[in-house]
Amino acid sequence: DNRDALGAIGHFNLSEALKGAQQIGGKEAQDKLIACLSAGTGENLLKQWFIHRNNLPEQVKLKVKELAKKMLIELGIYYSRARLGSATTGPTPINIVRPYTIGDDFENIDLEETIFNLLEKGKKLDHINYDDFFVYETAKGLRSLCFELDISGSMTGEKLAYMAICVTMLVYGMRKDEIAIAFFESDTHVLKELSKKVDLEKLADELLSVSAKGGTRLQSALEWAKKQFKEKSSSREKLNVLFTDAEIYDLQQSIETLRIFRSLGIDFILVCPES
Repeated sequence: DNRDALGAIGHFNLSEALKGAQQIGGKEAQDKLIACLSAGTGENLLKQWFIHRNNLPEQVKLKVKELAKKMLIELGIYYSRARLGSATTGPTPINIVRPYTIGDDFENIDLEETIFNLLEKGKKLDHINYDDFFVYETAKGLRSLCFELDISGSMTGEKLAYMAICVTMLVYGMRKDEIAIAFFESDTHVLKELSKKVDLEKLADELLSVSAKGGTRLQSALEWAKKQFKEKSSSREKLNVLFTDAEIYDLQQSIETLRIFRSLGIDFILVCPES
């Protein structure tokens, strides 16, 4: 009946803990242990899921996965709020101002330019028109982000767990922006294109379902991202995020593609888990 103790046992070795619970108290004991796995931050449960999921009976596996999905979403939202804070998303101001037109957002009014314009014209307050106000132009299409997620054979256990948490955190934090996501190993598997909306629950389910397999061929995934940026994005701000342990087979070809990214004004971030 000690929830924390049961949770700690499950977080140490999930497969053996569930097997022992079944032998001692059958399905009821297993269900009690699964319910206790939500104790703590959730990170240990996610690690145990990726390490032991293939050794779990199907019905038990489904229950643990549902709990892991709930914990992953909660963790992603928590870390997004704690670490990204009030990072602004959505339409972004650019260094262009123009006269106000009906329908523009009042929040985009440039007070400094507006006051300078009124002083220059020498206008009295009762003579001010809408077009005397100046507004920031905003970039069309919000920000665009492409994620390439390494699921090759070397990305096992804790690496997959941390990738899942990081991606969920970033996708939640940038949910107002345009986001595209693909997994890659020897092949590239597209999960979401820039033109589609983010479904956080579906994303969490996909992240918990991936299996580490195959080699690490990055170049085709980068080509996919380049195509997304060129054909499906009109944003001024473009960001490419790569999650990998950097055991890349086609490194030289990938570097050439990254040089093209730079020429297209696409910023690049590499996230590499500890080995």
